[in-house]
Amino acid sequence: MVAAAGNGSVNLDSSTFASYMARGDSGAIIVGAGTSTVNHDKLSFSTYGSRVDLQAWGENVQTIGKLGNFYTLIGNDFNQSYVTFNGTSSATPIVASCAAILQSII
Repeated sequence: MVAAAGNGSVNLDSSTFASYMARGDSGAIIVGAGTSTVNHDKLSFSTYGSRVDLQAWGENVQTIGKLGNFYTLIGNDFNQSYVTFNGTSSATPIVASCAAILQSII
């Protein structure tokens, strides 16, 4: 299981989340959003804390499709469009796909 930490710039180690932390480790890989540099440093909007396992590429991620009116066409073809987006919503699938590949080897 791979889950997004969230984009609220929230510290999961704060007393507000004591009951959440008291539940223990669920075993899920919790992913925060990191920079697109090699270090993947935490982005300012990403939720953080000891429960967050890693920061993955969470900025300037390109994927196929459209996001509202924000997309780019390849060769002016509406069937070939891509969008650039940021956040834990882009970081988490990157980690999930890597985990799936690694698990397939076992």
